Amino acid sequence: MKLYSLIIIFIIFSFDGYSQIVNISRDSITNKLIDFLIKKDEIKSNQIEDYKNHKLNITFIGMLNGYSKNELIEGLYFFSKGASHSRVFGLIIQKSDFVILDLSNRESLNEAIKLVLDYCEQNKYCVEITKDYITKLLKTYYNINKSPYSPGDVNCRKRITDIKNLP
Repeated sequence: MKLYSLIIIFIIFSFDGYSQIVNISRDSITNKLIDFLIKKDEIKSNQIEDYKNHKLNITFIGMLNGYSKNELIEGLYFFSKGASHSRVFGLIIQKSDFVILDLSNRESLNEAIKLVLDYCEQNKYCVEITKDYITKLLKTYYNINKSPYSPGDVNCRKRITDIKNLP
């Protein structure tokens, strides 16, 4: 009887928590992302209405697997205004909430790395998956966002590129 009661309580709490999960779609978060991109000077004032009226679209893609369906599942994504020479930002979707990862400068990159490490640890991702996410953030910052008009890592073109003489 005691076991039966525990099972009933578990089922009740499971369904109660499940009913609070809200599906996050691109449409449900687009306005907040547009506002973020406006603050970052990625979307110009003459483009705002086109983005809000869906004449121009925000581009979403899964960080590791290129997932790009309308319903966003829990995980990590990149998003941008979808034009050449535009910076790319990150997005963590978790349950019915999301966090924008600002990858526009070194300080915000540091914070994004911390948030992704926390997310990976909470979800018990193995070190290989965590490393892949962090690598994607670093590559995005150095290869795209640091100099959007000259893609590629400037340091690799002008500085140390070989590890033979490093400890």
